[in-house]
Amino acid sequence: MPIARDMLWSASMGPTPLPERVRIAAHFGYRELSVWATDRRELVAAGIDPGEVRRQAEAAGVALSFVDGIAEWYPHEPPRFVIEGASLTVEDLLLSCDAFGATKLAAVAPYPTSAPIDDLIASFAELCDRAADHGVAVALEFTPFPPLDSVAKGWEVVRGAQRSNAGLLFDTWHFFRGNPDYETLATIPGERIFGVQINDGADQLVESLVKDTFLRRRKPGDGVFDLPRVLSVLAACGPLGSVGPEVWSAELQSMPSMDAAREVTESFDRVTEKWRD
Repeated sequence: MPIARDMLWSASMGPTPLPERVRIAAHFGYRELSVWATDRRELVAAGIDPGEVRRQAEAAGVALSFVDGIAEWYPHEPPRFVIEGASLTVEDLLLSCDAFGATKLAAVAPYPTSAPIDDLIASFAELCDRAADHGVAVALEFTPFPPLDSVAKGWEVVRGAQRSNAGLLFDTWHFFRGNPDYETLATIPGERIFGVQINDGADQLVESLVKDTFLRRRKPGDGVFDLPRVLSVLAACGPLGSVGPEVWSAELQSMPSMDAAREVTESFDRVTEKWRD
């Protein structure tokens, strides 16, 4: 199956305002752009109507299809640090989905919890039900960190929720920095992989896994991840949606946003040439 470049994940462009990210996504021919959890509030604070940004994006052929993302959906211990935007409620994020016309909401579990897996499944099912009322699907992103520290655990929660709007968000960084379980990945229908984020990494961490996650990812093809293998498995899963580069990198974020987007786009295209139409 082809692996089309349709999504520009906003992480590659750092704190660039949403209207500028829309312009960049349209410039490089992306059909979708991810929206940060904080974007709606920041636009309103600046006196900008989120609906007008949505209309401008649609006129440019770019759908603001994915809100990234929600962390407050499951019981957890008090966090040692809070990721920006992660304290926003389900109501906040669903209002953003409504405002931007997003059809997908990313969910991540970044904080430790003593809750058993059955409780996580129940919490995720409840989130999916609330999102369904807004016509929104929920993409659960596994990471290398507990409680959902592998593709197998992420899929267990999605499958256990038994909701038609439940799926996975697949990030190559999280896959390779955790347990690269190709066997489990190969069993997941592509229709349940709601988004794919492609990036690369060095052989060794420079600092901690957390710091390198946000500061030192590499462009596709610039690291040691076996991207050809994982792309082959993903392609065999079936049609995929919302696929594109997502490179959290201090180096990229120090560049003009247009240049950063150009670099990740060209790198992505080189790596995925074999699987494109």
